[in-house]
Amino acid sequence: EIEPLTQDDARAVLEAAAGRRNGARWVVALSIGLRQSEALGLQWRYVDLDAGALSVRWGLHRVKGKGLFTFIVADKDVYVLFIRRNGDKNLPADAE
Repeated sequence: EIEPLTQDDARAVLEAAAGRRNGARWVVALSIGLRQSEALGLQWRYVDLDAGALSVRWGLHRVKGKGLFTFIVADKDVYVLFIRRNGDKNLPADAE
């Protein structure tokens, strides 16, 4: 069973990530609910800031002793996350 982080736990992770070179991936993952492999696989070509949308298509895994491996998220599992801006309570029309 998956046990989500408490607010205090999430704050502690974000505080720890703030001083790290790759801390942004933790912020992104916690903010919009990505798995770490999905956050690591993000590419700018799948981010549409004008539409406020992020398509999750790739993942990245490190296999001990073998290096990094990318994987393509299966078509049925590709998803688009719509990002609200500065307190905007409305999602884009095509998000529904």
